[in-house]
Amino acid sequence: MKVKEQNQTLLLLDDTNKVIGNLEFTKTDNALIITRPFIESSLGGNGFAEFLLDRASEIGFCCKV
Repeated sequence: MKVKEQNQTLLLLDDTNKVIGNLEFTKTDNALIITRPFIESSLGGNGFAEFLLDRASEIGFCCKV
């Protein structure tokens, strides 16, 4: 799995580069405001949303949920 940032969205990609989830966001000076999280329904409950939040934090955002 990998995460790609594109147009104020973090895209969660599987091993074949298919988008399986995303987090849409707005950046401010000191926060990342998440406006729309999405994970494919068949993958729910597997920690992918948490993975995206962790990744957002790792790349230097201050996350407010």
